[in-house]
Amino acid sequence: MANTVGTVTDNNFSSLVLNNDLPVLVFFYATWARPCQMMAPFIDELAEEYAGRIAFYKMDFDEYPQACSNHNVRSVPVVTVFRDGASHETITRAVSKDSLAQMLNKFV
Repeated sequence: MANTVGTVTDNNFSSLVLNNDLPVLVFFYATWARPCQMMAPFIDELAEEYAGRIAFYKMDFDEYPQACSNHNVRSVPVVTVFRDGASHETITRAVSKDSLAQMLNKFV
C-alpha cells in the first residue's frame, strides 16, 4: 500500500493545507503517544480510501510546537479537517476508524 499521508511543517502548512483545493485532514500526533500510535493505521487506511477526494497530512507535535499551538493543538491526538483555508471540524481524542470516516463523509 502506498503511503498517501504527507508530512506538513511550519514552512509548508499554508501551501499544502490552507491553500489546497481539496478538503485536508491534518493528524497532529506525537510518536510517543499511545493513542496516536493506535490511530495512525486508521489515518493511513482512510488516506487510501479517500485518495483524490481529501488530502491527508500529519504534523509532529514535538517537532512543530508553534505551528500546533497556532492551530489550538494543546495535546495529541488531534484530527482537524480544513477547507477553504479554515478549520471546519476537529476531534481532540482517539477515535475509531468509523468515527473518522463519518467526519470525512461530510466533506466529500
